[in-house]
Amino acid sequence: MKNMTFSEMLKHMLRETGMTQKQLADKLNISEDNVSRYISGQRQPRAERFQKIIDALGYRIVYVKKRCNSGTEEKA
Repeated sequence: MKNMTFSEMLKHMLRETGMTQKQLADKLNISEDNVSRYISGQRQPRAERFQKIIDALGYRIVYVKKRCNSGTEEKA
């Protein structure tokens, strides 16, 4: 698998798990709009949220970090 941006990886993980944006938002206790912004690449989650997203989707952080070429800090 090629290096992906976080948004590409998030789309991939949602497809793989069959989880919807709404379901992920509910698990994270955030708005569906925030999830949508992560998916579209408009925002990057901070490290703590990044970890929660990965956990909610049932992936290991090492798997995701090896495949992502973007950081985990929010865009300014």
